[in-house]
Amino acid sequence: AFFLAKEGFNVLGFDGSEAAIARCIKRKGHEIGVDRTAFAATDICSLPLPDSTFDLVVDAACLQHVPDADLGKAMREAHRVLKPGGRFFSYAMRVGTSQSVRDRMPVRALHRYDIGHKYAVEGMMTEIVDATEFTDNNGNLTVRHWIIVQRKVAL
Repeated sequence: AFFLAKEGFNVLGFDGSEAAIARCIKRKGHEIGVDRTAFAATDICSLPLPDSTFDLVVDAACLQHVPDADLGKAMREAHRVLKPGGRFFSYAMRVGTSQSVRDRMPVRALHRYDIGHKYAVEGMMTEIVDATEFTDNNGNLTVRHWIIVQRKVAL
């Protein structure tokens, strides 16, 4: 959120966790040039916004914590608030992520085929599915993620 704001974008950050939003607001007080940000705790399956609000929706490892039963609803909501031609960017933990990372938080680890089913929304075209790995300073693998980019198309 802060990087995008510093690049000149207006940023509205949502999370289902009051604690996560509190951390963002606290950090905002220490960042320079982020007056273009606002944060709110809300149900990401029911955003308090009109249709076609955003050019870009970014999921920064939030959806991987949404229960399977609600994931489709959350994806449809992201689609609803995107303008036509808008992009959805997500990174989500993938299978093979270290057990210690999964033990620290409840998280869904996705196989590649999960993306086609669980992230599928009518009117969204998946453009990129790629994998990335993060390592610590000693080169030890710490986490693996999927990078997913979708575009809202006209129906």
